[in-house]
Amino acid sequence: ALLKHFLAQGLRVAVVSRGYGGSLREGVGVVSAGEGPQLATDLCGDEPFLLARRNPQALILVARKRADGIRAAVERYQAELIILDDGFQHLAVQRDVDILLLDGNNPLGNGQVLPAGLLREFPPAMKRADLLVFTRCPEGTSRPQPSRLCAEKPFFYSRHVLASEAISLAGEVVPLTSLETKKGVVFAGIADPASFFEALGAKGLRLAENLALSDHVVYDNQLLKRLRSLAEGADYLITTEKDAVKLDRTDFSVPCYQVPLAVHLFDEEGFFQKLHQLIPWRDHVPE
Repeated sequence: ALLKHFLAQGLRVAVVSRGYGGSLREGVGVVSAGEGPQLATDLCGDEPFLLARRNPQALILVARKRADGIRAAVERYQAELIILDDGFQHLAVQRDVDILLLDGNNPLGNGQVLPAGLLREFPPAMKRADLLVFTRCPEGTSRPQPSRLCAEKPFFYSRHVLASEAISLAGEVVPLTSLETKKGVVFAGIADPASFFEALGAKGLRLAENLALSDHVVYDNQLLKRLRSLAEGADYLITTEKDAVKLDRTDFSVPCYQVPLAVHLFDEEGFFQKLHQLIPWRDHVPE
């Protein structure tokens, strides 16, 4: 959402990611120099590859030392704005704005950090945030409020929205409604597979098997064999875009579809207005 907004503003935007799940260990990997993905997913990681495919005009770089990636984006590609992927705890890089995402269903978990709880930092760290976004918020129901630790922070609500079309690994686009009468097998290697399964079920799909995999899973021969076995007797397989970038159309004997997922901000205009106020614009101030 940030990429699409700032690219539409005419800015030269770069995403710098650690490239989790990729094999690149040294230096800076240029996933996209503004012309779509040019590194394989096993090298750069699934999320940077997907970002490059979805936003071919953007700069996407991966670097274990993210300061090196930022330096390359600015010096080699004249980036005007940097988006750090998953960087709230990455204190080695100074940021101008920190956007903190909180799960709207359970914002602070049990208040404990990993492995005793779900948090990466203890709740007082929220004070560093400039802007809060509660995710996974259903429409028309009571919504969470910021804790007293950051009650003065601006906050917004969002939810994940599935597209109404599915795309096969061969590139064929079909409406999800065309799959309602068929039997499918769903699998996903994301942080919360259950929410993806539930969303597909809410769309009316008949899912004979659900296979929840670990986030950033590697699709080796053993896992592909397991999926082929589950697909026996099914009409199709279905998964996320993040998983699909690691698969090939020849992997399965039945069609395998991916369903794009987007973030819907309930007050998108208000969110970006506040974000623009927080950014200390230097040379380029968008209209």
